[in-house]
Order: sequence, then C-alpha cells, then structure tokens
Amino acid sequence: MQLKSRIAGSAMALALALGMSAAPAFAVTPVNPPVAATGQTAYPQGTQVSHGFCYGLLIGSLSNPTKTAGLTNQNQDITSSSKGYPRNATEYAAGTVGSCLVEGRIGVAGISGNSGATKTITKAGTKLHSPATSCSSDSNGNGIKGEPAAFVTQQVPTGLSVANGGAVVTTTAAVGGDFKTDTRALTGKFSYAFDDGTKSDAYIRVQGFDSGASQADPADKLATGVIIWLTGIVAKGEFVGATVGGNVWFNPVNKDKSATTYFDSATPITNSTAGNTISYAPGYAGGAGGAGFVALGCTNVGISMGTGIQYVAIGAGSASPLLGAVSDGVHFLL
Repeated sequence: MQLKSRIAGSAMALALALGMSAAPAFAVTPVNPPVAATGQTAYPQGTQVSHGFCYGLLIGSLSNPTKTAGLTNQNQDITSSSKGYPRNATEYAAGTVGSCLVEGRIGVAGISGNSGATKTITKAGTKLHSPATSCSSDSNGNGIKGEPAAFVTQQVPTGLSVANGGAVVTTTAAVGGDFKTDTRALTGKFSYAFDDGTKSDAYIRVQGFDSGASQADPADKLATGVIIWLTGIVAKGEFVGATVGGNVWFNPVNKDKSATTYFDSATPITNSTAGNTISYAPGYAGGAGGAGFVALGCTNVGISMGTGIQYVAIGAGSASPLLGAVSDGVHFLL
C-alpha cells in the first residue's frame, strides 16, 4: 500500500511539474483540418504536400475466408494480396515493375534536401484485409464514412491557427450518403524493393472504392472505372515516416490464356472465350464485356454479383484502359 501511495504521489507531482493538471483546450467545434484554439498546437498534417510518387502495375486477388467469392456489393471478410507486374517487354527483360520519382527530403539513401532521384522498382506487393468490405463502400471516393447528403467543412488553408492569422473558410458540398456505416476499410502492408538493394515498407488504408471516378454524369456510374484512394505511413526503409497518399485505378480481370501482351502495348484481344478485350499482362485480361461486366453490380446492392471480383489489376500513375480514369499514383507526403 505504501509503495502504491508513493507511486501515485510521484505521478501527481510529475504531472503538476509538467503543467498537466489542467485539461488541454480544444476548439469548440471540430473542423477539418483542425483549427487550433488559443494555446493549442496546430498540427500540419492537413497541409502536407507530395515530395515523391511511384507508378507501376500490380495484379492480385480478393477472396472471402471460404474462397467462394471475391469482392461483391455485400460486406464480407476479404483478404487481398497483389504483386508487381512488368508493364512492357523492356521492364520484363530488366526484371523491373515500375519507378519512383522522389526528393531526398523524404528519406532516400544517398540523396539529401531538394535533390531528386529515380528509384527503379524490382518488386512490389500488398497484403490487405478487412473484416467487412464491399466494392460499393464509397462511390464518390472521398473516404468519408457515414456522410449525410451534404456536409459542411471548415478549414484554414494556410495551415495556421486562427490565433496566428489563419482564416477559416467554410464550404458546403453535396456528396451523397454513400459510405456504408458497417464497412471497414482494407488495411495492411504495401512494400517496394528497389534495384539499389533498398526497400520500403508502408502500412496503408484503402479509403474507399470510387465507382464513378471516370464518369462525367454522376447518375451513370460504372464500377469498372473505379479509383481507390490510399492513406498510410511508411514504417521502414526508404521514405520512412512519410505519409502515404494518392490513388490507383482498380480494374477487374480474369486469368485468361488469350492474354499474351503487356499493358503498355494496348493490343486488343479478339479471341478470348470469356469476352475479355484487354490484356494487362500475359495470362490476365479484362474488359467491359468480360471480367469487368460483373462489377456493374457494385452500383446496385440488389444485383447479385455471384463470385464477384476475384482478380484485379491495379494501376498507379496511368490511365485506366476501361473508362479512362486517371490515377495520381502512390504519393509520399510531408
């Protein structure tokens, strides 16, 4: 008892010494990014900018625990893994699967400050999981969970607190209540290996599946033009400590022996027995009339998707060959 009393007394004394006896002051109304109240620290995450990005192609799978279905318009426990694939014959011959353009300030071996560097990717991969996700979790792609038909945001564009001269700007956006409240994001590991022997390991979260990213008319959404938004942090290796951002396109594919060309060749398939018209890599093909057709069900939970989307091609820093949705690539922010 005496020992516990001494520990408690010491902890209280330390808290008082550090000025922790009073509760911290927070802004009365939460805003995005937060506006600091008087005496509160203004953190800069809301004003981070990109200091590098990576592009390339991955192909992977999605499956429920019984391996009877992939991603559908109904929430399921989903595990996904993918790996990098060459986009052309030159990359195949060189044993590479993409590139990164980065500044030294995000933590690049041998590079400092604003100096730029190219990192050639030799391996890339993801291992992700969600206990409950679907392909219609966020059809406008902003990653806001349980949003109303319209929402109000307040922000300080300069990143300064109001006390330091920042001006609060209020905006209203009609975005539609599209994020399922019982959905959980796919999360997990995203890794790169480079030709100089270095590696980079990040932990990411898929913010949502934007099934209308490539459509000018919001009422005419087609899930085969999907863009997925990413966030996360680099935990080890190159770019360590940087925030992961950006987006990638996400197209359904099938295993298809008629696919013999690489993604960059843009050679159409005419002999696929599955109706595929686009070759993403030898052995994998898709297209609106083939693998992509099942994804139409992503726009309407009343449509049965059967086994759903079991294989996907994921493109960073390029245009989707289906509906032209353009990916920003995987960015690294500070």
